[in-house]
Amino acid sequence: MKYIFIIFIIIFIFIIFVLPNSAPQNTLSAKKPLENGTNDKDRGTVEPLFPEPKIFYKHPLALVIGNEKYEHNSLINPVNDAKAMRALLKKMGFEVTLKTNLNQRAMNEAIDDFGKQLLKSRGIGLFFFAGHGAQIDGQNYLLPINNKMIQYQDDLEKKNILYADQILKLMEKAKTTLNIIILDACRDNPYRTRERGEKKEGLKYMQAPLGSIIAFATAPGETTPDISKSGNNGLYTSHLLVALEKAYQTHQRIDDMFMAISRAVSEETKGRQAPWYSFSLREPFCFNGCENEGPQMVSIPAGRFKMGNIQGN
Repeated sequence: MKYIFIIFIIIFIFIIFVLPNSAPQNTLSAKKPLENGTNDKDRGTVEPLFPEPKIFYKHPLALVIGNEKYEHNSLINPVNDAKAMRALLKKMGFEVTLKTNLNQRAMNEAIDDFGKQLLKSRGIGLFFFAGHGAQIDGQNYLLPINNKMIQYQDDLEKKNILYADQILKLMEKAKTTLNIIILDACRDNPYRTRERGEKKEGLKYMQAPLGSIIAFATAPGETTPDISKSGNNGLYTSHLLVALEKAYQTHQRIDDMFMAISRAVSEETKGRQAPWYSFSLREPFCFNGCENEGPQMVSIPAGRFKMGNIQGN
């Protein structure tokens, strides 16, 4: 009887202390809280409940400038254009800074502030300008309203007038994911050259670097009058506003959007005005996300685009 009792005690100790420690451990069945919405079957391949948004859609910032109250050769539509662009871009999720009727100092300050904002965000950067534009030695200048000081072409450089390449370089320095520059500025130049008197010449061709889109209201080297389609907005910007809203709602690719703008403006003006753009993108871009791209996504080469025709480099 004594031996039976001892055996019973040994078996009891074995069951209580030895068997639990010798059982195989199954970490997948542990009932601690599941991470990131996974279940037991998926543990080991942790997936978030929602994928991270594409970097293209993070922190979209826009600077919108409309200049019309020029000391020399004032315009009609740029401020309305700028206000309409601000309203639409805000609906599309952009943080928008609107500036109107800026002198030379105010324009440069606005650009500097925009650059600082972009450095913090590193998302999308969009710059829109409506007003007078001019060129000298291949540089595209965006004129401030105090333009009486610009009597000759070389005054543009002497007076430290803002030019489009400055904006593009600033956006590149901020390492933004996508840079968009839209210039409704190919209008008659309001100044003379020293050598040949009055000269009317539009903005020059700009090559978009990788990750950038540059759009002009008309083709390089051409001018366009300050006409209005609706009485509220200029011809180009009125088509731009319609196209932007449609592109956002329908997930249209941005290159297709600008192509549609070029076609619409050219048709309305019977070919007298042909909007132009240059882009170089790593992949298709849509303001509200591209649908059904998947394996169809391709690298878009740099090139010049006018009225839907592609002229590769």
